[in-house]
Amino acid sequence: MRLLGKCPSCGAVDSIFTNEDASSWKERKRASCSQCGKSWEDWLSLVSAEERKRGRLIPVRIEVYQNSVEVVFPSIREIPCARFIVSVLNTALMVRFKLRVCFATEGGMEGIFKREPIELRNSSDKIGLWDEHRFPKNPVCQGILNWYADVLRLLFEEELIVDGKDFGRGEILKLTSDDSLYEERVKVLLWHALRKKAGNRRFANAVFERLKIELAGTAGLYIAGLTSEDVVRFFVPPPISCG
Repeated sequence: MRLLGKCPSCGAVDSIFTNEDASSWKERKRASCSQCGKSWEDWLSLVSAEERKRGRLIPVRIEVYQNSVEVVFPSIREIPCARFIVSVLNTALMVRFKLRVCFATEGGMEGIFKREPIELRNSSDKIGLWDEHRFPKNPVCQGILNWYADVLRLLFEEELIVDGKDFGRGEILKLTSDDSLYEERVKVLLWHALRKKAGNRRFANAVFERLKIELAGTAGLYIAGLTSEDVVRFFVPPPISCG
């Protein structure tokens, strides 16, 4: 796992790591700077200490499992633009793998690709997707999840460099919603991540065009899943008046 932000010891940017593969819990909690070698016993305590000093370290960890992919850190509540990110990435999967919106409460996409039934639902408390079918063998679906994970890494974990221009590492997580150009910057970073993954502009443009079409109808609500307000509006009957 990487901690995005400045090392409090040497000032190097995005240089702090933890060892998720360590055998002991104590070692997995330890964080170290790859530049100056400084280490801390507990990365959570380090993040909290920086917050108290008005600094900011953002833990980033993306996991790929047999039937799911999820952003373990940061949580969906810590990403103000999370719902829009989910909508764009899910639309990208629909365009790339010829899928359609899934009308489950949690939302997602479904269809048939290369003769394999696909039904991917949004995680409720994280940015992520899980395979509703959970077949013992699901090579096509797992390939879709791996493609999705690659784009998540481009957005959150890796340096996003397109045509020689460096858009930073995890820059989308470092933006603040009080920036007047916040929404536009989010769209730009998403567009470039999709462009880099696909290798061309046409795909990124097609994704945003498709999202515009989907959001114009009721189906668009299901791409990122129904909110609590949507559920109440659609499924909870109004109270019966006794008057």
